[in-house]
Amino acid sequence: MPQLSPQAETALIQAVENAIWGLGPWQELLDIPNVQDIYLAGARLPMLRMRDGRIEQARQRIVDSDEELTQQIQHIAAYHGSSERAFSPSQ
Repeated sequence: MPQLSPQAETALIQAVENAIWGLGPWQELLDIPNVQDIYLAGARLPMLRMRDGRIEQARQRIVDSDEELTQQIQHIAAYHGSSERAFSPSQ
């Protein structure tokens, strides 16, 4: 197995920590200091509304498909927060 560069190793560690303790690929966007809102339209690149009112496009996608987005939202709704809750895109 090839050795990772220090930057790649740091990115891998962060991704694993986000998957275990945070909100997976969402965590990177949530950690941007000036982000006020995150807008998602399926598997497209998220749009970020900054505190100063600017709208910026995220550098990478959070998900690869609409189905993956639904699964991630269901997981977050069910397991993050004070109690388990169901989430259905049809509700």
